[in-house]
Amino acid sequence: MIHTLTVCASLGLGIFLSPEIVVIGLILASDRSHPKANTLGYFLGSALGILLLLGLGYFFTHTAAATHPSGTSWWLRVIFGGLLVGLGIHTGWKQMHPKPKPTHHKENGLGAKLMKLLPVSEAPRPGGPLPSLRTCFILSFLLTVIHMKTVGLAMSAGHQLHTATDAMALGAGAAGFLALALFPTIFPLGLAVFYPETAVQARKVSEAVAAKHGGWILAIIFLLIGLDFLHGALG
Repeated sequence: MIHTLTVCASLGLGIFLSPEIVVIGLILASDRSHPKANTLGYFLGSALGILLLLGLGYFFTHTAAATHPSGTSWWLRVIFGGLLVGLGIHTGWKQMHPKPKPTHHKENGLGAKLMKLLPVSEAPRPGGPLPSLRTCFILSFLLTVIHMKTVGLAMSAGHQLHTATDAMALGAGAAGFLALALFPTIFPLGLAVFYPETAVQARKVSEAVAAKHGGWILAIIFLLIGLDFLHGALG
């Protein structure tokens, strides 16, 4: 149980430390019209996407293992382990070779287009909260299921859960992963409900911490869990 919980919690920590997820949530929480609806939709969409990926990782392993128990299980651990090691190396490389910041930043990238889709404004908008909740739910779900890092980590956690020896280990591993993986979207929701005035300040702090230490922490987590998967395959 301890091994399953440790691996799954570490994979959840990889999502927990994703600065872009937290920052988008804090931007939604800083809306002047419907911050609660924004962040609720953001949390629900992310939760659905992560649960779907977790289930895919588990049931794909279960289905494959039923037909080819030894060979398929070995290949799955090699694939997930190799993916995580590759993410760790890529993340570490980006930390060692950061791209120079352009002097004149043009707001025409994917991030800028995404920001235009977010229902966020500095002044109150007319209308009810349901359109904002629906938009944030759809965007959050799509961002979750196409985010390569989230896909790799969540499906790897599902694969690890399949190796749990009993129901207690399975429950502990799932709870540990979900508690950390869902924190980046439930935290902005909590701010919007209880402390809406602190969302902008929290966004600045999270960006500063992630910019300084987030990349290296993620790289270490990816490498350690990936190597553990590969060690399990070789063992």
